[in-house]
Amino acid sequence: MKLTLPIIFLAIFSIEYHSLYAVEKNCNIFKLERKSLTETEFHPLASPYLDGGIAQDRFKIKKIDIDGTKITALVDMISTYASPTDTEGFHLSSPLAEMMLAQIGIIHGSYILGYQKKETEVFMKKIEKEFKEPIRSQKNIKFEMEITASKRSRKNPSLVLITYEYKINQGSFSGKTTLAFVMPNLPK
Repeated sequence: MKLTLPIIFLAIFSIEYHSLYAVEKNCNIFKLERKSLTETEFHPLASPYLDGGIAQDRFKIKKIDIDGTKITALVDMISTYASPTDTEGFHLSSPLAEMMLAQIGIIHGSYILGYQKKETEVFMKKIEKEFKEPIRSQKNIKFEMEITASKRSRKNPSLVLITYEYKINQGSFSGKTTLAFVMPNLPK
């Protein structure tokens, strides 16, 4: 009996200790419940940027250099939205960077496919992104892109798929994207 009590205490202490450790280790601090939020409940939680501020962001591609499969582009912000929660002001957002990448890729892909102007639809089929640090500059945002793969789609031979690896501002943002160019007049 004397030996059982300390073992029971040790077992209970061990379970409680491991539970606390698991909470700390997994950062399980979330309010997990099932609930339908009303607009008055969720609207204050929403990003003002995604809820309309993004429409204030405008950019201009001011230079594109093409070297075969490689593209270097410089982009300036014409107007910006500053988030009320970001004390340092402007930062390049993920959706805006994605639009810039798409535009540069559309220009490059159209050029290497022989177009003089955009005459076909282009879809961003896939994108992988990694963000190492915020990009706060509004001038000379540098995009470096290189084709790593290109092919016709097996499922739809009128689609030309071009995959680019990219770096923005020396790798502050980086990743891969695949653009699908609709080219219905390609020979089968």
